[in-house]
Amino acid sequence: MEEVALRSWSNPIIKESYEWMLKTGRELKKELVLVGGWATYLQAQKLGSRTLPSLDIDFVALKENFRAIERHLLANNFMAVSFRYVKYYHETLDGRLREIGLEESKGYLHMNSENCFWTSYGTKK
Repeated sequence: MEEVALRSWSNPIIKESYEWMLKTGRELKKELVLVGGWATYLQAQKLGSRTLPSLDIDFVALKENFRAIERHLLANNFMAVSFRYVKYYHETLDGRLREIGLEESKGYLHMNSENCFWTSYGTKK
């Protein structure tokens, strides 16, 4: 039951993840392919099927396109963490999200999938 509550449209991080998926996909549509949870969700919607929205955004890209994609992510305040690019948020008392940096995020007791999302990019030779 907790998974359903976390992955519902009432969760502001779901809406934020969805908006970034659309924005990045539109701006870099010639360089990437959407895969993973959001791709499955969008396809299920087209088929009239009910499914849970995703938290993270998964794209794959050709290796030669990666530098341009990375510049785009860094320019939009994503942070490189391991093999992913992450955005951290703090949910305010009114239910809105405030983007926070990595250093500020360390001041919070726990950072989990409820207050961050990540974009992972695979590359192909």
